Amino acid sequence: MAQTGINIELKDTTLSRRQPSVGNAALVYGIKVSSGSVSAKPTLITSLDSYTAWAASDAPDAKLLNNDPHLLGMVTQFYAKAGSGTYLWLILTTGEKGDFVTTNAANIKRQIRLTLEANYDNRPRIIGWCSQANDDASGWVPTTTPTVVKAIETIQNAMFAEGIRFVNVYTSNVDGAQATSASNITNLSTYATPSVAYMPTTTLYKTTVDKQGNITAYTPIKDVGEAIGILSAISVAESIGSHERAAVAQKAFFNDPETVVSVTEVDPSIIDALGKGQYLFHRPYPTGIFYNDGATCNDPTKALSRLEFVRLGNAVCDDAQEFFSQILNTQAPVDAKGDLSRTYATQIENNFYNLYCQPRISQRQCSGIRVTVAAQDNNFVSTRTILVSIEILPSPNVDWVKVGVLYVSALS
Repeated sequence: MAQTGINIELKDTTLSRRQPSVGNAALVYGIKVSSGSVSAKPTLITSLDSYTAWAASDAPDAKLLNNDPHLLGMVTQFYAKAGSGTYLWLILTTGEKGDFVTTNAANIKRQIRLTLEANYDNRPRIIGWCSQANDDASGWVPTTTPTVVKAIETIQNAMFAEGIRFVNVYTSNVDGAQATSASNITNLSTYATPSVAYMPTTTLYKTTVDKQGNITAYTPIKDVGEAIGILSAISVAESIGSHERAAVAQKAFFNDPETVVSVTEVDPSIIDALGKGQYLFHRPYPTGIFYNDGATCNDPTKALSRLEFVRLGNAVCDDAQEFFSQILNTQAPVDAKGDLSRTYATQIENNFYNLYCQPRISQRQCSGIRVTVAAQDNNFVSTRTILVSIEILPSPNVDWVKVGVLYVSALS
């Protein structure tokens, strides 16, 4: 007779949630428009090759740019750090220099929303802001800088309320002649714009060579491609200035094509003042050029004064939106007093922690997270509102190392 029977096996699997694309970036580029107009739709780039193909195409925006070398340089810098395959949205707007943001805010927000058209996860989490032409620089920051920075923050605040959260890096030209004294450095912390970092330095430049091929001069070009490319490639909680990675470059300059000043030639007092003033800038070390840290234009005593803290906060807010949206319009049990069932609340706390918080802790993004769920006014029957508190214990970066070296008579 034939063998008959049933074989049942319980197989173990790895349970996980969808991993969001936290490295998606965008570049808002203000350009001069002599004829025609920029489109109101962003362009998705996924590699340097895809950019060069688009730039050479008959697309209206590509023809408008006419193989702009400045944008090519920034995109090249981006993919050198982020790697091919990374999403980079190009958002064009009018305004070749100065404040290209304020009057174009509605169009910029609309284009950012359009990045969600095919997939909500396609939205940018990092946005660079730069204009095409050299700005009128009369100091460490042009007179339009406070207006631009605050306009960017206003856009982010509006988008945040829509569930679109990102950090920003903005650059403009500076007056290199100012790089002789730390007393002239504007304190950016007074801007109170925690989502925006301002960068007065660059590693993008043109060179002039003689007949023998020797470099005789450097011309700095303002750039945000490198910064947003690095942020795209690293963990949301990792500092852009981390020395666990290789040096960013061997040369960097202040953003002034006329008075060319290398970051390696300025007095250390200027480096210190830029750090205290909450600038995002390149600085020299014996092993090469690194970013000083991920400073944003905010009070340095505040948690949201560094890009990594803002990025992690944004990511946890995204976690909360994704998870707690699932319980909208679902029934929740209550106790005899009409308060939310403690068993139910604990179950929600544990589910969110296990799915979202524990992985971030395991990945060293933070030291701990505490989640608390309760009914508003302890009366869920009346309020039908759940209050959620998420507390993040960070893993701070090492800002300073003090070393003592001395001779001793013995080591025992």
